Amino acid sequence: MSARPDEFADTWGDIAPVGFAVAAWRVASAPDGPGDEFAPAARRAVAVLTRELDALLAPLIGQLEAGVPADS
Repeated sequence: MSARPDEFADTWGDIAPVGFAVAAWRVASAPDGPGDEFAPAARRAVAVLTRELDALLAPLIGQLEAGVPADS
């Protein structure tokens, strides 16, 4: 905000913060992309989700493969 105060000139004294938020959104720079730590964390998350889904669905898949009726 201090770099471009003219962007906020018409928002001072406004009871609703919407104008200020819109001005801040226009002035804000885009965040940096994910750092080097993103890829390993994503791989770990996918591994954990895969393991948990496998444990959750394994009994159901076993029943389907064995031909056990769904209502038993």
